[in-house]
Amino acid sequence: KPVVLLPASAMTGLSIAQIDALVAHELAHIKRHDYLVNLLQSAIETLLFYHPAVWLISRRVREERELCCDDLAIAACNNDRVTYVSALAELESLRQVAAPALAANGGSLLARIRRILTPDDVQTVRGRGHWIAGVGILLIAVIAVAAQSVQGRQSSQDVVGGTQRGIAAGAPGGMTAAPKAVPTLR
Repeated sequence: KPVVLLPASAMTGLSIAQIDALVAHELAHIKRHDYLVNLLQSAIETLLFYHPAVWLISRRVREERELCCDDLAIAACNNDRVTYVSALAELESLRQVAAPALAANGGSLLARIRRILTPDDVQTVRGRGHWIAGVGILLIAVIAVAAQSVQGRQSSQDVVGGTQRGIAAGAPGGMTAAPKAVPTLR
């Protein structure tokens, strides 16, 4: 059976509302059967470990699972986003880091906190920006492929045209002279 484990320091460093928010998040994982999905996802990653698309999709699925559980936990806490975000931040500050961080880009926790605290209309505009950028990149790729194929056709027509000119300028009757034999060493 699934079990929710909280560090002892979380019990002393967090308020009751914050603990309720964190437990609601973990119970959302259990309710959604994320532990089974995680097992299946790990099996797929093991079988297809060599394919980079599997790792990209897998990372995105994990992020989406967390975001879904964030939404369920916020709903369980009467939409008290500030309490939930403060619980996430406090729990992260209680965690002991064994090694120094290699990057200071905020990581997924900062992105989750921004998503929770950002109004929905701003998120929608950002989402549209990503779609517009994706469509723009796709359009550029299609134009590049089309330009490459047009250039390939022109170069093949030049080769065919050059061969036809060589035949026309060659020996009488449209035949060209035979190529000279190259002496071989024996």
